[in-house]
Amino acid sequence: MSKLKCLLTLLFFTLLFFAQQKDSHAKQDHGIILEQSIFLAEKKKLWEERYWQLLLHFDPQKSDWISEADSRNFFLAPDGKSNPRSELFATLEMMFTTEPVARTQEPTLCAFPERTRWLRGQLNIPEEVLPSVRCDRFINGLGTLRPKSITLVFSSYYLSNPSSMFGHTLLRIDQETTTEGNELLEYAINYAADVEDILGLEYVVRGAFGYLNGYFSLMPYYLMVRDYNDWENRDLFEYKLNLTPEQIQRLIRHLWELGQTSFDYYFFDENCSYHLLSLLEIANPQLQLRQEFWLWATPVETLRLVQEQPGLVEEVYFRPSRQTKVLYQFEQFSETERAHILSLLEIASLEEVETVLSSMSVARKSQLMEVASEILQYRSVDDIENRAFWLEKQHVILRARSRIHQPSTLMKVPDPIFTPEVGHRTSRIGVGIGQRENHFFNSINLRPSYHDLLDPLPGYQEQAQISVFDTHFRHYPENGLWQLEELKILEIYSLALSDDLFSQLAWKAKLASQLNDQCFHCRDFLVNSGIGFSRAINWKEKAIWYVLGEVEVRHRDSSQSNYFDIAPGMSVGGLISWDLNWRSQLQYRTLHWGIDGNETLWSFGQSVAVDTNQSFRFTWKENELHHSEFVVQGFYFF
Repeated sequence: MSKLKCLLTLLFFTLLFFAQQKDSHAKQDHGIILEQSIFLAEKKKLWEERYWQLLLHFDPQKSDWISEADSRNFFLAPDGKSNPRSELFATLEMMFTTEPVARTQEPTLCAFPERTRWLRGQLNIPEEVLPSVRCDRFINGLGTLRPKSITLVFSSYYLSNPSSMFGHTLLRIDQETTTEGNELLEYAINYAADVEDILGLEYVVRGAFGYLNGYFSLMPYYLMVRDYNDWENRDLFEYKLNLTPEQIQRLIRHLWELGQTSFDYYFFDENCSYHLLSLLEIANPQLQLRQEFWLWATPVETLRLVQEQPGLVEEVYFRPSRQTKVLYQFEQFSETERAHILSLLEIASLEEVETVLSSMSVARKSQLMEVASEILQYRSVDDIENRAFWLEKQHVILRARSRIHQPSTLMKVPDPIFTPEVGHRTSRIGVGIGQRENHFFNSINLRPSYHDLLDPLPGYQEQAQISVFDTHFRHYPENGLWQLEELKILEIYSLALSDDLFSQLAWKAKLASQLNDQCFHCRDFLVNSGIGFSRAINWKEKAIWYVLGEVEVRHRDSSQSNYFDIAPGMSVGGLISWDLNWRSQLQYRTLHWGIDGNETLWSFGQSVAVDTNQSFRFTWKENELHHSEFVVQGFYFF
């Protein structure tokens, strides 16, 4: 028995010795391979490779090596945010350990799957020499997705929210398991600022200077459609992208690396659309998208750039908002039938439904009830306080509709003639000549962004204007005087139409510095806001009129006086679109100042588009003192 014990003991220590030797050799092998990898990376200068810099989100416009990512746990080297070389070597070293890193507290191979995949490929590192790890969080998270394509989604402008008044873009992951027509079941990749409890002017100010944190997130697409399409009545344009399976997987793996990484959110450049471009560059490094934007990056400009890439966009789909669908379907009926639909909105019983529609055919009855139901559904979302009231009415309509056993025959909303990216470029420069009283002048105008009511219409909302830093200079040849006539820091018009179906507020806001019409050398700094309504006119071509009550506060600065004044007032005006290239605006405005008395202003504008990015404009103004001026300008959009 003692001999057997001795033999077993000897065998145990022999096996233990060889195991230790094997482990020692493995560590030596790991060390040798790591040294070889570092040597090869140094020789190839991999940190200078564009893809490595893309993975670290270095700004392509800057030469001082500063990553746009701002979370400390996105980097493994202490100076990784500003040193791509240090970050590369730190990543290499951590690849050979199982030490938990980053926000997921997993081994580097799991926390940074795309970084490590690329390094292994560049340095020919065999998988078997790396630690054996199981990345359960990735496998059970993004690893469960079976993507077959990526779709870029543009959500149209929403002027009631500063964060979305230029539109919004996101990416949708289309999976192999989802059938056509069920895209609502997909997931969306969104980048947005964390704006909880931050609204209005505070958002604009903090976003302008980068005092907001932006994050990538993954959420069900139907939630985005509900928010944008149904609640905010924003049309969606979906651009299916031509990416290979491997390119899509690269994008997914890098999205996992980003996790809860924060980026300083800048309203005008490093915004939702700009950072989505970085994901597309990861997918296809041959794309060079972000470097096109050094000052402004509006969603529609990023969309236009993507569309301009040869072969990148395969197809475009239009997803109309609930309001767009209701308006289109309502307009397909005759005046008599529209009156019946409006009557259905007031009913309270099945008997009333039958009475209202008694003269209609069965097919027509079903169509009218379906449109009435959609209108009531819209009101239940728009009027939350009376939601139960509208839903009860809708229930009556649906019960009546269920008695007609035939499918819906309502017409589908057709695709718009112009998608957003075909509109004019958002920056504008203009030159012109004019006369103020007996003084001739030359004018120069520069507007970095975005669109006004008389700019070429295709691709833009007809009743909306957003002008940012719209600057007007004048030169008077008779005395050589140059003047800053006006600086519109921000001017917004949202002339949402009210009609038989929808009651919507029209509003405007303006923040500007300008020369006063009644005092040639007086400069006013003003804040103006107004609210009212607008309606369409069924006269010749498309036309609207509007009435806005307003309040203006201004500070007047001149050599003789310096004071604040406030004035209530109103604006009454009309807009006519004679055709897509010809628009006119006439407006009467009156203000009642506490110090300066009454002020009135008549103005008229006429704009003709030569092509998408060129137009001519004539404007005329006259005040209560019969001081008048006119300007003829040519504009180029770039």
